[in-house]
Parts: sequence; structure tokens; C-alpha cells
Amino acid sequence: MATLCRQLFFALFTCLTLSSCFSPSVQTAASPGNRDVNILSWSPGDSFRKIKQEIRDARLRPIKYSARAFILVAPVLKDIYEAQRSLVEFDGKRRLTTLNVRVLPEPGSSVIDILRLYNDVKDSLIGKLGPPTWELQSGQAGRPEDILIALSNGDLLRSVQWEGSRNIRMGIPPRVDGEVAIEILITKHPIRRSTTFWGGKPF
Repeated sequence: MATLCRQLFFALFTCLTLSSCFSPSVQTAASPGNRDVNILSWSPGDSFRKIKQEIRDARLRPIKYSARAFILVAPVLKDIYEAQRSLVEFDGKRRLTTLNVRVLPEPGSSVIDILRLYNDVKDSLIGKLGPPTWELQSGQAGRPEDILIALSNGDLLRSVQWEGSRNIRMGIPPRVDGEVAIEILITKHPIRRSTTFWGGKPF
């Protein structure tokens, strides 16, 4: 009986050894996953084909907004954990005209939370774009329900702007749809510093 057990054990050991020798090797390198798409690197004038290829490479699925625009739900700033979505618009020649990124505060955020998020987004952009050309910061708001009124009346102003071959503004613009969000607007057209109602269309 003991001899039979030893024979069975040897056969099983041999089978397992051979199996490990001839089985496909385990891949130690990470399997290719989604590639990051650097949305902030896009500039007005970029072709639809170029942007579409980058989106395809990143395995993102754009949402159609109109015949010349789509929405991307993807993080633009990797160090910001709040929800982010972008509206990407093209002209009749299928060239990028405007990029609007919206960073959404968590539901129930206090005014302090919203202003802290604004500063976090500003710091993140400065780390990527360098010092801004211009900044406007004035006023406060008390309760969360007062922030829309403060923004509309000009009692709360938060904007930062980079000017050059492409113009970038980040801030908390007053909105007619009642949504409070940190917005990043990228366009080739100059943005007048005195313009307060500069927020993008609802999306």
C-alpha cells in the first residue's frame, strides 16, 4: 500500500512539474490599460481627427452634445478628485474652437468647501501652466444658498487668467442654470478681464 501511495505521489508531482514547464509564462509587466488623455494640452485650431484619436487611444466614450460638440466625462486634473466634465466644441472646418471644463463641488458643499476647491484647482493649474497673467479675488459669501446671489451681484469674484496664443480663464462664474462650479475656459479669442458673465452653456 505504501509503495502504491509513493507511486501515485510521484506521478502527481511529475504531472504538476511538466504542466508548469509548458504552460504560458505569467506576464509580470502591467497589461496595457487606458491611456491618459491630456485635455489641457489641446489648443484652439487642433483638428477633430487628432482629438478623436487621442480619445480613442484613452478608451473614452464621448457623449454627443450637438453636431459640432461633444462632452467628455473624465478627470482633466488628476490631483482633483471632484467630478469633472468637459464640453469640446468645433467649427465648420472641424477645428477646435472652445474647451470648457467644469469641476463640480460635492453636493452639500459649504462656501468654505467651494472656495477651497477653487484654490485647489488654481494651484493645480499654476503647477501645469505657470503663474497666471491676471487674477481677480474679492468678496465672500456666507451660506451656500447665498453664493449664487453673491456671484450674480458681483459680491463674490474669483477669476484667474492666462493670456497668450490661447487664452485660459479659471474661476467661479455666475450661472443662469443655478449650478455652482469651478470652470476652466480655453479659447483663442481674448477674454475681457471686465467680463464677469463668462461661464459656458449648460452641459
